[in-house]
Amino acid sequence: MEYHESVLRKEVIELINPQLGENFIDCTMGDAGHTIDILKKVKPNGRVFAFELDKKAISKARKRLKEEGFLKNVEIINDNFRNLKKYKDKFISLEKSNKGEVKIDGILADLGLRSSQLEEEGGGFSFQHDEPLDMRFGDYGISAKDIVNTYTGEELSDIFREFGEEKNHRFIGREIVEARKQKPIETTGELSEIILQYYRKKFKTTKEIPWIGGIHPATRVFQALRIEANDELGALKQLLEDGVDILSPGGRIGIMSYHSLEDRIVKRFYRTSPQNLVIITKKPIVPDEKEILQNKKSRSAKFRVAQKIDTPQEISSR
Repeated sequence: MEYHESVLRKEVIELINPQLGENFIDCTMGDAGHTIDILKKVKPNGRVFAFELDKKAISKARKRLKEEGFLKNVEIINDNFRNLKKYKDKFISLEKSNKGEVKIDGILADLGLRSSQLEEEGGGFSFQHDEPLDMRFGDYGISAKDIVNTYTGEELSDIFREFGEEKNHRFIGREIVEARKQKPIETTGELSEIILQYYRKKFKTTKEIPWIGGIHPATRVFQALRIEANDELGALKQLLEDGVDILSPGGRIGIMSYHSLEDRIVKRFYRTSPQNLVIITKKPIVPDEKEILQNKKSRSAKFRVAQKIDTPQEISSR
């Protein structure tokens, strides 16, 4: 079975620094690449609590974990990592801290999306298939269909500008509002065609797809809708706040982001958190040229790590 190659594998393990017998939370298990790397360091008594929304991904990861002999060391949680705090009672350490509290030694979140998540038919994420507009990863959130059919033109414009960095956000918002007056926009194909029609008029071309800098004209709008539908930035903020609260002193939190909006949130939180955090990565860790050549989708990855301490002092090596 082919598995997704995790990004920055060597660097992640070096920086979150898992040790024998420790307990970690992997907020984005996926195909369990990073999960297994952590388990190799914390075995035989350490554990990983792994969050994953995609049930198909869970089935695939469970098989891989079983093959590697690590299934008994993993607690798989089919939920959004924004609900981390809800599961605090599950995070029971085999070795409790001196205070008798639950001990969590590290938290990892790789916010990248697997190609299979976006390209698999039925999710309504991709303009490559004509299917019902949805874009939700789970039951949480509002569907993209409801967004494009109920938000005002100004609200749509704001989303496309802020979450998609779409330069023509205002005009595309207007085109969507005009199109839905005729009939509701229900599929990815219908939405994609509205965007393509706008760009054909703008560039005065009859090309089926007037590519912009090598990307499909709908790319940024679809990204923005996906972020809004799943409240991805709100979930990240919740993860940072609750994660650092749950994290034990000396523990590390590492977040791998893939666009500037996410990275900005992580960077700001590490600097301004009311918790005592020491920033381990003064600059974000990024893939080298070799990794980018092997996995082009890794090129935008940025990994930032911070360590929680009791009081301002030297960083613990654990």
